[in-house]
Amino acid sequence: FKPEEMTDLVHGFRHKDVILIDTVGRSPRNREDLLDLRRFLEFGMPIETHLLVSALTKFSDLRAIASSFQELKYHKVLVTKADETSNFGSVLSLLADEKAGASYITTGQCVPDDIITADAERMASLAFSRRALSQQPAQPQFGPGSQPGAPADPRLLA
Repeated sequence: FKPEEMTDLVHGFRHKDVILIDTVGRSPRNREDLLDLRRFLEFGMPIETHLLVSALTKFSDLRAIASSFQELKYHKVLVTKADETSNFGSVLSLLADEKAGASYITTGQCVPDDIITADAERMASLAFSRRALSQQPAQPQFGPGSQPGAPADPRLLA
């Protein structure tokens, strides 16, 4: 879809508590990609933007990614692929340097079942153990009465 279609698309989900929008991946090194993504984010409705970073990415690359996307004024960092590593030092170091805190962690391919809240206790425990990832996802984060496998829905995340 196109940036100018965003308002109508979001309006179609206005009865939802949260709308998650996963944009096409953009290269942090390609200025045109960043400008294109900005057009999707500036469609005239209040949104909360999350920068998605892989837990597998080395620290120097995470810093470069965060720096490149900073102009998009993201609010939080969402950590993906946490189920594919046992070393979270790079991500934790990035979060320690960032003004934006972590929002969620993904632990698999099943959305929303494999999205867990990235609270301070869980993030701190990742430095010492993967057991923090084995806790049940907080289902209410997707709205009252949400069912596993149902579409996600509280705030608009881009």
